[in-house]
Amino acid sequence: MDSTNLLLIQAFIGIIFIGGIASFIIIKLERGKTNRMVQLFDKLALRHNGSVLRKKKSRYPYLSFRYKDIEVIVDYEYGRGKSYAPYTQVCIKSPTHRNCKIHLCRDSRVATFGKDLSAKRIKLYNPEFDNKLFVSTDDENFARSIISSSIQTKLLEYRIYDIKFEFKKDNLVAAIEKILESESGFSELTDVTLAIYDRLKELN
Repeated sequence: MDSTNLLLIQAFIGIIFIGGIASFIIIKLERGKTNRMVQLFDKLALRHNGSVLRKKKSRYPYLSFRYKDIEVIVDYEYGRGKSYAPYTQVCIKSPTHRNCKIHLCRDSRVATFGKDLSAKRIKLYNPEFDNKLFVSTDDENFARSIISSSIQTKLLEYRIYDIKFEFKKDNLVAAIEKILESESGFSELTDVTLAIYDRLKELN
């Protein structure tokens, strides 16, 4: 065996060895992350008298609890297509049958729904709110009625500056494009979503 072949074999073995170590580290980190999520969801389950469950074919847990006799699901999902980024979401049955999207964020350049030309940026005529958040929606009147002054206050107080609400038939999903890993983050997202639900009930 000449020196060139020997070097190639050594390089190949080195690559396999490094790849094995990298895979081991990634698995350990993912397990640690999953364990932290389970612990976090356990705390939230105690607060809401709920249960921590697991989806089939998913490494992450999800939280299920009741709010005014309606099931609320808090979990993690991954986007599809170009938007594969992970996000945290709260799902609840909506008392209003509606098909609408509302996106609130700090940057006007991303306050859109991709190629959805029906989406429109609006102002809520609250200077403090309008100066910090851009609102984009495909149903202006509905968005104005839903994002009440009390909900605006919550969003500003919690510093939830990038959130998407999607109303699809009788479902409401509130999502933040990041993996929340703090109890306060989950509590704030859940609180805002339930406030939206209460507002829908009030208007219904």
